[in-house]
Amino acid sequence: MSAWRSAFSAALVVVTVALGLSACAGAPVQEMSDARSALAAAQRAGAEQKAPDTFRQAEAWLNKAQVEMEIHNYSGARDYAQRAKDAALQARIKAQVQTQTQAPAQPHAPIQRQTPPAGEQQL
Repeated sequence: MSAWRSAFSAALVVVTVALGLSACAGAPVQEMSDARSALAAAQRAGAEQKAPDTFRQAEAWLNKAQVEMEIHNYSGARDYAQRAKDAALQARIKAQVQTQTQAPAQPHAPIQRQTPPAGEQQL
């Protein structure tokens, strides 16, 4: 019985240490910052008007990430922050594509005829 008890104790220590280390994992500060930056870039690209559903989804996920941070659920916060960043990127791309397709065509500069140097024939 003592071998079984030793093995169980060793396993319990390993599990406890693993759980302790995962609990010590820091708050996803960088992920939150990345999500906020992506949302700001989407906003600058006009995504609020040009991709409103995707933009609002990104905002909602960022808000959920903030709530998870406040209750120290860092795993949930990290997940929602990543979702917010991805949605914000999609919203920005949609806004940029819409902007490009709606932009008026740029007029081409008139083609100027070049005269051949003296002594050469013009075709």
